Amino acid sequence: MDKQIGRKGIYAMMTIFAVGALLVFSTQTPSAAFFPWGKDNSRYEQHYQKMFDRMARDLILTNTQRDKLQGIIKAKGEKIRKIHEEVRPKVESIHNEMDKEIRAILDPDQLERFEKMLKDREERMKTMKERMGKVMKDHPFMGR
Repeated sequence: MDKQIGRKGIYAMMTIFAVGALLVFSTQTPSAAFFPWGKDNSRYEQHYQKMFDRMARDLILTNTQRDKLQGIIKAKGEKIRKIHEEVRPKVESIHNEMDKEIRAILDPDQLERFEKMLKDREERMKTMKERMGKVMKDHPFMGR
């Protein structure tokens, strides 16, 4: 009798585990498989995975719509990523030129205050990124 209760208990636990696993996995969106861009593009990958997950969930898309959405987001996301990579060095270069030209017109006291302003701005950005946490870090426009 004890062996039968033991087996029944094990079967019951296995059944409960299997049903639970099915429920968990059936409510998850398989976005990681949709955006296999690799570690080099993880910031973009994560951003677009979140976008896909949110849209698929909130819009209650069919499987066909999800497949089409995946293709749209992946193709356009890749184009956006490439543009960001091309533009970021140009923007940084212009900022550096601007800072250099500003420094050239300042007297020593102003220059000292300007350098402090730049340092303070850098610290504010660092604090803001830390405060915003992963969301800010992973955002393609803000994360660096």
